[in-house]
Amino acid sequence: MVSGRDYDACTLGEIGPTLDPNREYFPLFVGIDCGRVKDWTVVWTLERSPRPDSGGVYCYRTVAIAVLKRMPFDEQYEHIAPLLDHPDVTRGFIDQGAQGWALAERVGAHPKGVIRPFGFSAPRKAQMAERIRSFSQSHRIGFPDDRAVRASVLCVQKVEGEGGGIKYEGRTTEDHGDAFWACALALHAAEKDRAPTSIWANPNVPLAEIPALPALAMTA
Repeated sequence: MVSGRDYDACTLGEIGPTLDPNREYFPLFVGIDCGRVKDWTVVWTLERSPRPDSGGVYCYRTVAIAVLKRMPFDEQYEHIAPLLDHPDVTRGFIDQGAQGWALAERVGAHPKGVIRPFGFSAPRKAQMAERIRSFSQSHRIGFPDDRAVRASVLCVQKVEGEGGGIKYEGRTTEDHGDAFWACALALHAAEKDRAPTSIWANPNVPLAEIPALPALAMTA
């Protein structure tokens, strides 16, 4: 779905696991893919930045990504909790599959309700996977410079399953594309109510050339 070439063209540099408490952000969107033992829990936060000439077309940059490995859910929640009250977090989704059901329920019960449980289905996975592919090809999303995260994003592929059905899946030696799906959840939180034709048109301007506030520059 995401090629190595496109990932590398959209790499922003090293990204930390938490938001900077001394910064104000453009709207933030969070995706959380849950794991406990074999897989990772990945907490991916995207920041939306508008193109001034866009007529409503947006790009997104990763501003925090946490990979939580073999961590009890209580500890995972403590890492997620600051995002639930952050003033700039607009919306987010957390995977409520079998592994992460209890964590998703706890996150979803927060009074602010900004990060909500999300159930994957085949149509939803297809929509989300194609969206992240399109954003990477048009250089409208910025990825972290991290080899393990890169491998996790790149491993997910569109494959034909039994009976001719299409599936989106992949694995590395460490996970099952958990970073890919966390990023896809964050992007879905940001873009699910927007018309795809307005997002994916005109892919000719590189992400690094999009003007932004000095504190939000796309390159160091």
